[in-house]
Amino acid sequence: MLNGLPMSGKSTFGRLIAKKLKNSVILKSSELRNQEKVPEKITVDESDSELRLEKDMVYKKMAELGEEAVKNNRVPILDATFHLKRRREVIYNLSKKNIKIYLIELIRPDEEIDGALEQRKKLKRFDNVLNTRENYDIMKSQTETITQEEFENFNFSWVKINISIKKADFFGEWKEEEKEVILKLIKDEKRANP
Repeated sequence: MLNGLPMSGKSTFGRLIAKKLKNSVILKSSELRNQEKVPEKITVDESDSELRLEKDMVYKKMAELGEEAVKNNRVPILDATFHLKRRREVIYNLSKKNIKIYLIELIRPDEEIDGALEQRKKLKRFDNVLNTRENYDIMKSQTETITQEEFENFNFSWVKINISIKKADFFGEWKEEEKEVILKLIKDEKRANP
């Protein structure tokens, strides 16, 4: 489960993980919105009840597809902001079905966002609803930070990665080889995005 605001490096990190895990499948909320024919909104403002319901449907679908992937012996890589606790809980609840949840939280400092926005605009990706600083700031202001209580109430392993300084803080149960893979991916991400 890749968590972070737009431009934090989730998609890049997801692709790097997928290269390491040959039996993986990447599930991106932006692509699911497209598949589900959920219309893209010009805004990301969660006070829009229609938008909120549409996004909730996408996250529910992501959980269903993730569970299906696990049943088919695949590793789902969930690429979405997960900026609201209730949307993270949809995924955390899979742990009640004996599915191990790894939350990888990616953080990019605010002072790097404008440069990342310019790069995103050049890519002309279909998820470019988040290609303005205004939309980024709205989403950031509505973000519900992962809390220690949340971590303690659900069964998941969590790593916070500051993408800029390539620093990782691990919480929960991580095998040493899992930590090594994450740390190597951080180095690989730096080469992919110099």
